[in-house]
Amino acid sequence: MGIKKAEVPNVDYKHANRNLKDIQEFIESGWDSAEVDLDGRKANNVGISMRAAIRRNGVEGVKVMKRGEHVFLKRLIA
Repeated sequence: MGIKKAEVPNVDYKHANRNLKDIQEFIESGWDSAEVDLDGRKANNVGISMRAAIRRNGVEGVKVMKRGEHVFLKRLIA
């Protein structure tokens, strides 16, 4: 055990642009809620990455909800 010098690798936000695009599309749609296309990814991973995209980009008025193996975006009423 011990430590050694190492560089911390950059985080690869592979789906970050897609998540933000999906969130923006949802906001522009005016819908109250929508199901997110998982595109072969696990629902839990999609939910986590969508929440991170909302937090990172300061999006307000949208909530990510996971129900079973489905992920939804829901508009919050202010």
